[in-house]
Amino acid sequence: MPREFTYSELMAAANEAGLPTASVKRYLLRLVYYQIVEKEDGKYRKTGKSWLRKPPK
Repeated sequence: MPREFTYSELMAAANEAGLPTASVKRYLLRLVYYQIVEKEDGKYRKTGKSWLRKPPK
């Protein structure tokens, strides 16, 4: 996906990849919650943050 994308673009790409719509919606909500993607003016933008968890001590 490009740095900025719409919900429709994401769903079209997911459909091409054969991913279930419900899974993509759930994943997108998590990405927004963890601030990996932010939503602004009907578009989503990647923040550049990582999904990786903190390493164990």
